[in-house]
Amino acid sequence: MITIRIERYQETLNLIDTATKRLKDLSPAWREIADYMHKEVIPKSWDTYGSIMGKRWPALSPKYRAWKDKNYPGRHMLVLTGDMKTAATGGSGSVLDIKPKEMIIGIDTDYIPYARVHQYGYKKIPQRPYFFSADGTLPGRAIQKIINTIKKRINEES
Repeated sequence: MITIRIERYQETLNLIDTATKRLKDLSPAWREIADYMHKEVIPKSWDTYGSIMGKRWPALSPKYRAWKDKNYPGRHMLVLTGDMKTAATGGSGSVLDIKPKEMIIGIDTDYIPYARVHQYGYKKIPQRPYFFSADGTLPGRAIQKIINTIKKRINEES
Protein backbone atom coordinates (compact mmCIF):
# COMPACT_ATOMS: atom_id res chain seq x y z
CA MET A 1 0.00 0.00 0.00
CA ILE A 2 1.22 3.49 -0.85
CA THR A 3 0.69 6.28 1.66
CA ILE A 4 0.85 9.93 0.78
CA ARG A 5 1.78 12.32 3.57
CA ILE A 6 0.06 15.65 3.24
CA GLU A 7 1.61 18.97 4.24
CA ARG A 8 -0.90 21.01 6.25
CA TYR A 9 -2.05 17.56 7.34
CA GLN A 10 -4.33 18.57 10.20
CA GLU A 11 -6.11 21.26 8.19
CA THR A 12 -6.63 18.90 5.27
CA LEU A 13 -7.66 16.01 7.52
CA ASN A 14 -10.19 18.20 9.37
CA LEU A 15 -11.63 19.40 6.08
CA ILE A 16 -11.95 15.88 4.65
CA ASP A 17 -13.48 14.68 7.94
CA THR A 18 -16.01 17.53 7.88
CA ALA A 19 -16.79 16.88 4.22
CA THR A 20 -17.33 13.15 4.67
CA LYS A 21 -19.64 13.79 7.63
CA ARG A 22 -21.65 16.51 5.89
CA LEU A 23 -21.76 15.14 2.37
CA LYS A 24 -23.04 11.79 1.23
CA ASP A 25 -21.05 11.85 -1.98
CA LEU A 26 -17.66 13.47 -2.61
CA SER A 27 -17.38 11.83 -6.05
CA PRO A 28 -17.57 15.13 -7.95
CA ALA A 29 -14.70 16.51 -5.84
CA TRP A 30 -12.63 13.32 -6.24
CA ARG A 31 -13.13 13.46 -10.04
CA GLU A 32 -11.96 17.06 -10.15
CA ILE A 33 -8.93 16.28 -7.97
CA ALA A 34 -8.02 13.23 -10.08
CA ASP A 35 -8.35 15.29 -13.25
CA TYR A 36 -6.07 17.95 -11.77
CA MET A 37 -3.48 15.33 -10.79
CA HIS A 38 -3.60 13.67 -14.22
CA LYS A 39 -3.57 16.86 -16.29
CA GLU A 40 -1.53 19.28 -14.18
CA VAL A 41 0.56 17.84 -11.34
CA ILE A 42 1.94 14.64 -12.88
CA PRO A 43 2.71 16.10 -16.34
CA LYS A 44 4.45 19.02 -14.59
CA SER A 45 6.49 16.48 -12.64
CA TRP A 46 7.69 14.98 -15.93
CA ASP A 47 8.26 18.40 -17.52
CA THR A 48 10.42 19.55 -14.59
CA TYR A 49 12.28 16.24 -14.17
CA GLY A 50 10.70 15.90 -10.75
CA SER A 51 11.57 19.40 -9.52
CA ILE A 52 7.92 20.18 -8.76
CA MET A 53 8.05 17.32 -6.27
CA GLY A 54 10.93 18.95 -4.43
CA LYS A 55 14.09 17.61 -6.03
CA ARG A 56 15.23 17.11 -9.62
CA TRP A 57 15.59 13.48 -10.64
CA PRO A 58 19.11 12.05 -10.62
CA ALA A 59 20.77 11.84 -14.03
CA LEU A 60 20.76 8.56 -15.92
CA SER A 61 23.91 6.50 -15.56
CA PRO A 62 26.37 7.13 -18.41
CA LYS A 63 26.02 3.54 -19.64
CA TYR A 64 22.21 3.62 -19.70
CA ARG A 65 22.17 7.15 -21.17
CA ALA A 66 24.37 5.95 -24.08
CA TRP A 67 22.13 2.89 -24.66
CA LYS A 68 18.95 4.98 -24.53
CA ASP A 69 20.36 7.64 -26.86
CA LYS A 70 21.28 4.94 -29.36
CA ASN A 71 18.06 2.91 -29.16
CA TYR A 72 15.47 5.54 -28.21
CA PRO A 73 16.91 8.89 -29.28
CA GLY A 74 15.24 12.02 -28.01
CA ARG A 75 13.09 10.28 -25.41
CA HIS A 76 12.52 12.10 -22.15
CA MET A 77 13.79 10.68 -18.86
CA LEU A 78 11.40 7.98 -17.56
CA VAL A 79 9.98 7.53 -21.04
CA LEU A 80 10.99 4.54 -23.11
CA THR A 81 7.70 3.29 -24.58
CA GLY A 82 5.50 5.96 -22.95
CA ASP A 83 3.33 3.41 -21.15
CA MET A 84 4.23 4.56 -17.63
CA LYS A 85 3.63 8.24 -18.36
CA THR A 86 0.36 7.37 -20.10
CA ALA A 87 -0.78 5.41 -17.04
CA ALA A 88 0.38 8.09 -14.60
CA THR A 89 -1.61 10.73 -16.47
CA GLY A 90 -4.85 8.75 -16.48
CA GLY A 91 -4.54 6.69 -19.66
CA SER A 92 -4.18 2.95 -20.20
CA GLY A 93 -2.78 1.25 -17.10
CA SER A 94 -4.12 3.92 -14.77
CA VAL A 95 -6.03 3.10 -11.60
CA LEU A 96 -8.84 5.41 -10.61
CA ASP A 97 -11.45 4.11 -8.20
CA ILE A 98 -13.87 6.78 -7.02
CA LYS A 99 -16.37 6.04 -4.29
CA PRO A 100 -18.59 8.49 -2.43
CA LYS A 101 -16.19 8.78 0.53
CA GLU A 102 -12.79 7.84 -0.96
CA MET A 103 -10.63 7.87 -4.04
CA ILE A 104 -7.81 5.59 -5.12
CA ILE A 105 -5.54 6.95 -7.84
CA GLY A 106 -2.38 5.38 -9.22
CA ILE A 107 -0.87 2.97 -11.70
CA ASP A 108 -1.78 -0.68 -12.10
CA THR A 109 1.51 -2.35 -11.19
CA ASP A 110 0.33 -5.60 -12.77
CA TYR A 111 0.28 -3.70 -16.07
CA ILE A 112 3.37 -1.57 -15.42
CA PRO A 113 5.40 -3.31 -12.70
CA TYR A 114 8.38 -0.95 -13.00
CA ALA A 115 6.31 2.11 -12.03
CA ARG A 116 6.96 1.43 -8.35
CA VAL A 117 10.70 1.04 -8.99
CA HIS A 118 10.95 4.56 -10.40
CA GLN A 119 8.70 6.13 -7.76
CA TYR A 120 10.64 4.59 -4.85
CA GLY A 121 13.98 3.48 -6.29
CA TYR A 122 15.36 -0.05 -6.10
CA LYS A 123 18.90 -1.35 -5.75
CA LYS A 124 20.95 0.57 -8.35
CA ILE A 125 17.95 2.43 -9.79
CA PRO A 126 17.59 5.78 -8.00
CA GLN A 127 14.28 7.14 -6.86
CA ARG A 128 12.66 9.44 -9.42
CA PRO A 129 9.31 10.41 -7.89
CA TYR A 130 6.67 11.50 -10.36
CA PHE A 131 3.38 10.83 -8.53
CA PHE A 132 4.26 12.41 -5.19
CA SER A 133 7.52 13.57 -3.61
CA ALA A 134 10.22 11.35 -2.15
CA ASP A 135 9.00 12.02 1.39
CA GLY A 136 5.41 11.17 0.47
CA THR A 137 4.07 14.71 0.19
CA LEU A 138 2.31 16.47 -2.64
CA PRO A 139 3.31 19.93 -3.88
CA GLY A 140 1.67 22.83 -2.05
CA ARG A 141 -0.38 23.77 -5.11
CA ALA A 142 -1.85 20.27 -5.25
CA ILE A 143 -2.77 20.37 -1.57
CA GLN A 144 -4.37 23.79 -2.02
CA LYS A 145 -6.35 22.43 -4.99
CA ILE A 146 -7.59 19.50 -2.86
CA ILE A 147 -8.62 21.87 -0.07
CA ASN A 148 -10.35 24.31 -2.44
CA THR A 149 -12.15 21.54 -4.33
CA ILE A 150 -13.51 19.97 -1.16
CA LYS A 151 -14.56 23.38 0.22
CA LYS A 152 -16.34 24.12 -3.06
CA ARG A 153 -18.21 20.82 -2.80
CA ILE A 154 -19.24 21.58 0.79
CA ASN A 155 -20.51 25.02 -0.29
CA GLU A 156 -22.45 23.50 -3.20
CA GLU A 157 -24.26 21.19 -0.79
CA SER A 158 -24.91 23.84 1.89
